[in-house]
Amino acid sequence: MRHLALALLALGVLSCGEASRGRVCEPVRQTGCPNGRTCTVEDDGVPLCVAPGPGAEGDVCADAADCSDGLGCVRVAGVARCLRFCLPVVDTDFLPCLDGLAPPTDTPASQAARCVAAVVDRPDIGVCVLPCRPRVAEDCPAELACQPSLIAGMATCVAPGVVEAGDACGPDAACAAGLACVAEGQAVLCRPYEPESGCPIGQRARAVAGVQEAIEGAEIRVCVPN
Repeated sequence: MRHLALALLALGVLSCGEASRGRVCEPVRQTGCPNGRTCTVEDDGVPLCVAPGPGAEGDVCADAADCSDGLGCVRVAGVARCLRFCLPVVDTDFLPCLDGLAPPTDTPASQAARCVAAVVDRPDIGVCVLPCRPRVAEDCPAELACQPSLIAGMATCVAPGVVEAGDACGPDAACAAGLACVAEGQAVLCRPYEPESGCPIGQRARAVAGVQEAIEGAEIRVCVPN
């Protein structure tokens, strides 16, 4: 499946020894841990049991102990957040991430999460990536910004860059908050999202190719010069 080949998640470099493949618990089904502990994945990608922390799904985290029951502190697109696990062989790019034992919450982002990432070198352990809406600030933690991801096929919360509207952008030159990095002919530039009132005079709305807003199923549109 596409999401196995194009994993967004990096949890560190795994050793090549057989011990690195072992597991004391199952993070997707949340089995193997004694009562009061949750199954997550440590920095080298090996599942382990830890006491759950206070972090809710989508919260920014520093380590496995920061997240609540059934969640792991995993790094997607450079940002470590508390996320659910999933089975990549069952969930697909186009179905909600609902297969794991840890159920989604009643938030729109949780209900629309997709299993489009996997632990590096562990394609059997998927990660439920949360979508966001570019014009809804509450979908992302305060330090993050909602921007489209061609790999995920949807908008996700990432650390914003500093590149301003109309300037060239790319993997090493991220757009500032409120902007999307889009291709225009031979150039790749930061463009502002279309506001609810429509694009200003002299500009027109254009959909970002290859990406859809996963929560409401709408196009992600930016304003470009006429």
